[in-house]
Amino acid sequence: MPEYLSPGVYVEEVDAGPKPIEGVSTSTTGMVGVTERGPSGGSAPGDTTNRGKPVLVTSFADFTRVFGGFLPEPPPNIVNRWALDPTEGGRWWLFPLSVKGFFDNGGQRLFVKRVFPAGATAAAALQGIGLTSEVVHDAGAADTSLRIQHLFGIQNNSAVHIVAGGNPIGAAAAAPLGTVFHVRGYDATTGTISLDQPIGQDLKAGRDFVVIFARQAPAPPQPGPPPVPDTRTLTFTAKSVGDWGGNTQGDYPLNGIRVRMRPMVGGTFRILGDPATGGNAAQTSLTADAAANAAALTVGSVAGFGNGDHVLIRGHQFSINGAPAASAITIQPVAGAPAQATVDTAANNGAVRANNVVTIKTTAAHTFAAGDMVVIAGVADASFNGTVSVATVPDNTHFTYAQAGAAATSGTGTATQFWHAAWQAGTPVLRLRPANNPGSPNSIHVQNAEQLYLNALVELDNGTNKERFTVDSVVGDLVTLSQNLANQYLEGNRMRVIEAEVLTRYEVDGVVQAEEHFQNLHLADDGTMNFLVTQINSNSQLVDVVTMPGFSDSNLADFPAVPPPAAGQPDVLWQRLDGGDNHLELLTVDDFVGVDGGSGARTGIQAMEDIDEISICAAPSIWSTTVQSALITHCEQLRYRFVILDPKDGLSIDGIQTFREPIDTKYAALYYPWIEVRDPSVRRNVQIGPSGHMAGIYARVDVERGVFKAPANEVIDSITKISQDVNKREQDLLNPKNINALRFFPNRGNRVWGARVLTSDSSWKYINVRRLFIYVEASIDYGTQWVVFEPNDEPLWARVRQSISNFLTSTWRSGALQGAKPDEAFFVKCDHTTMTQDDIDNGRLICVIGIAPVKPAEFVIFRIQQKTMEIQAS
Repeated sequence: MPEYLSPGVYVEEVDAGPKPIEGVSTSTTGMVGVTERGPSGGSAPGDTTNRGKPVLVTSFADFTRVFGGFLPEPPPNIVNRWALDPTEGGRWWLFPLSVKGFFDNGGQRLFVKRVFPAGATAAAALQGIGLTSEVVHDAGAADTSLRIQHLFGIQNNSAVHIVAGGNPIGAAAAAPLGTVFHVRGYDATTGTISLDQPIGQDLKAGRDFVVIFARQAPAPPQPGPPPVPDTRTLTFTAKSVGDWGGNTQGDYPLNGIRVRMRPMVGGTFRILGDPATGGNAAQTSLTADAAANAAALTVGSVAGFGNGDHVLIRGHQFSINGAPAASAITIQPVAGAPAQATVDTAANNGAVRANNVVTIKTTAAHTFAAGDMVVIAGVADASFNGTVSVATVPDNTHFTYAQAGAAATSGTGTATQFWHAAWQAGTPVLRLRPANNPGSPNSIHVQNAEQLYLNALVELDNGTNKERFTVDSVVGDLVTLSQNLANQYLEGNRMRVIEAEVLTRYEVDGVVQAEEHFQNLHLADDGTMNFLVTQINSNSQLVDVVTMPGFSDSNLADFPAVPPPAAGQPDVLWQRLDGGDNHLELLTVDDFVGVDGGSGARTGIQAMEDIDEISICAAPSIWSTTVQSALITHCEQLRYRFVILDPKDGLSIDGIQTFREPIDTKYAALYYPWIEVRDPSVRRNVQIGPSGHMAGIYARVDVERGVFKAPANEVIDSITKISQDVNKREQDLLNPKNINALRFFPNRGNRVWGARVLTSDSSWKYINVRRLFIYVEASIDYGTQWVVFEPNDEPLWARVRQSISNFLTSTWRSGALQGAKPDEAFFVKCDHTTMTQDDIDNGRLICVIGIAPVKPAEFVIFRIQQKTMEIQAS
């Protein structure tokens, strides 16, 4: 009771009057059958127990997306075992055709529960370790630069291999990985690497790739302790059992699922100068033009600049050589950054080439590339001093350059990579503060560090060299790393987060049916949905994944990778899942019946109990007594659903009567004979059970007319013919036994010509009457749940009477009930005449309802007599 303890105005809401009852759906169908693929149940990756709820599909295209397309006819031994069994057989491979017939005939909502044997297996792929980077822009054989997917693990002088057309460039028995290319520079902005020699073979984007860390095959399972190191990193498993109908090479089926995992940049962060050791920021600009390679620069101010400081000019780094003067600084290439090598101009006898191109020998020519400008100093002949242009780099020990007037000579000196062009007055000069702090060697300040997360794998890049860590903590912009920094960093250098992306693809005969792309996956399990395993297992429709002993969240060299191929096989970026098999030779009728493992853990027919909305059930083209008994029991126990049964194919009139004899239920209907449809997968007509098409007709009639209309005298769409002709004399034998005939009528097509239930109780012999009561009972059941625990007295009884009367009045107005007025169509009683005081004392509210359903005009009789003229007496 409300409390009124102080004076005031109280506004209260009072719940009074009848509550509306909404009619339940009568056309939602549930079917069980064998599919090409689809959910195989279980909550853990790789669980193939077939537990789980049926899946809703709303079109045949939706069905094929989730469950696959049409099924091929199984081998003859399986066909004979099922098709020739008169009591426990069926043609389960026709199930997708029945689903298509359901939607073609007006069905709109179908819950499908996939059936497969306990011995079915799911395809899987075990990944090893290594790192590759996909080519993202075509390149020619003569090119020395290459754009690739990512630059993780690549720094100056890195040794890499290139795979083109499935084969490593330069591969041989002695060097299976092929030619060693050295990286002489990289551009993180464009993803471009410069190589020490021409590629030597045309490369195609999306097909070819660079091997950064050599890949290793997963260690095979073996007894005893695992090998060291264990290279098993990830296992991808198909989301459901079966071969997924990929394609076939000879007799070997190839699964249609492929996966690809690769690293990606999860975020790029700017390194900041250390506030304790980095000093103050300083900036000035040139006050006079500077010639190319000029070391002395005239600047507006030298305040804040000192000897050894790093400066940034036009995007390039230099160091200050010596103490700055009043208005001048002297710069030099950053130590270690420019390429340097000892040169010997006596190589090849110092011969002068055409157009004054001279070949010189160097100790580190791989650090130079075609087009580079270099400074050569210390050579005996002065004609070689100065700046020259590198023409080609044919191998690791020679390069050629061009210089007007160069003459044959000999001598040795040094070659330094060209370090700046001509600059104009006004060019900015920015001091780059050091980022390292000797007092805290494992910490560094990073802009926007709050976006980092614990245990994130990061790569620090100073423009020349890289190293990798994991994040231990983040406080403000200070990031503490897992180890001490080995390289020196300046403000403006970059920290990149290494994350993963997984691509999945399902294709049939080379045509991609579905693709998935998961990005920004964390390698470390941080308890969020971003963790690689959590994200894939929760959201992928194609695969599950589990980590293996060799998986590392802190070592890029152990990144999961497609294992090296077997000898003679092409090297690929995508990994195919293998080993999936439905093992349909093990399929039994018990797999259709299923087991009751509780909510969400049921299989087969039992699983349909988890879906309250289902009102029509079927197992198309299955005539097994065990399966049909399970369907009937399922509907009788749940009360609010109706099953459509299929007979065995090819039965005679006597045979169908014999088939019908054991069945007596108020919740099932049987249709005879089978129908013929076109199977586009084999390009021929096949015969299937009619239950799928009939379920669609039930749904169509319910939507267009209502559940009270008998689903008969309706055209059967999407069939080529009815497999056997049934004439009137034959139906005269079937109809009294409640066997519904499918018949062909000239000029009227193929029609449903029966509307009876498989029952001996004449009160329930019509399908529409049975289903109307299911509709009314279920609607009242669901619509009066609010009554439970309400005070059981006259006000409640009145509300119940009014709620149900309003609902039945609407039902009568739709044409579902007999009578010219509501009083003739139904009655509702809920008062002291329907319950005693004992009922009330024991918490029982009893409401008595009577309805007068309309019956179908099954026999239309026109009685015609001859009328004669009678002579009237005058």
